[in-house]
Amino acid sequence: MATPINTAADFSETLKTQFSAIAAGVNYNYSYSGLAFVNAASPIAEGINIKKGEEQFLFEDSSSTYHYCKVPIDIDIITKDNLKNPDLVVADLLKSIGLNKSFSGTAIGTAYINTLSDVPDQQGNLIAHRRIQIEIIFRKTAFGV
Repeated sequence: MATPINTAADFSETLKTQFSAIAAGVNYNYSYSGLAFVNAASPIAEGINIKKGEEQFLFEDSSSTYHYCKVPIDIDIITKDNLKNPDLVVADLLKSIGLNKSFSGTAIGTAYINTLSDVPDQQGNLIAHRRIQIEIIFRKTAFGV
């Protein structure tokens, strides 16, 4: 069973570290060192912006020891001057996620939701060339006990 965690924010930082470690070569198309961000406040020129959604309670175990939860994660991909093919970036990131769907034992699992193309903001301005949406299911200590 997955090790309980106390905050879903740990997953965003884990993804940032994981994506930053990807290096171009036999297994991946591009390198992403220094290009992964968590909740970047301003628009980024190039990179991967990881945004955690609101944690959602699913159920409590019978002993009331753990809460089982899920958290949606949006991963925005911004490419600069078409130097990187956004679809190959998506492939790299999904492969990386697929190799560690349990987040080294802290998650029960990770579900791929979808990939969106040319994501606009509320005013219609392009904010991402691609957006990967996933959900992470995990358990945490109930009531912080």
